[in-house]
Amino acid sequence: MTKDRSASLVEPVMIELKLSWVDRALRVVERLPAHPIAVYSVLALLGALVLQGIFWGCGVMPWGAVSVQMLTTGCWSILSLAGIHLSFAVAARSLNTFRPLLPGAEQGFARAY
Repeated sequence: MTKDRSASLVEPVMIELKLSWVDRALRVVERLPAHPIAVYSVLALLGALVLQGIFWGCGVMPWGAVSVQMLTTGCWSILSLAGIHLSFAVAARSLNTFRPLLPGAEQGFARAY
């Protein structure tokens, strides 16, 4: 009878996962020479301006009128991505802190990072 390795808690099975678009975007931001806060701030400003410009161009709002709701909506998706980036950074830092206590950590960390 063979032992099922997927149910083992001591020796976890490493699964190769495909990168999502969020992971790809975070890696692009990490590779840029600027600090991630600066990158996300510029992207949030651009998102707000693009959305406001679309509303001006479509005639929904008179030219020059600024809507706080549109500015917030334009920034929200970019700032949400920045929040995900921050949570990943905190998780990586925490995992690195507990790395000596995790069983089989060297093999898993070598593949993940």
